[in-house]
Amino acid sequence: ITGEQAATLRTLEDASGAGFIEAGAEEVIVPALWGQDTFIEKAGGSEVIGQMWAFNDKAGRPCCLIPEATALFQETAGELLALSLIHI
Repeated sequence: ITGEQAATLRTLEDASGAGFIEAGAEEVIVPALWGQDTFIEKAGGSEVIGQMWAFNDKAGRPCCLIPEATALFQETAGELLALSLIHI
């Protein structure tokens, strides 16, 4: 999506995000790359890697472009919940 379509989408995202923030939610920025092990453990085993853009980074660590954030939130739920408890 580019140009006017991208601007329209960004406006919709900003408006919906503002609604969540007004309701007390906090924004979470999710990285584009993550270790493959998270998706192997949380998203159905090693066969899921064949459905993703998976590769080794410069240090040789297996990583991938994240397909969606559910597995990341599952993996970091304790940390995220601890942060929210601090803010109460």
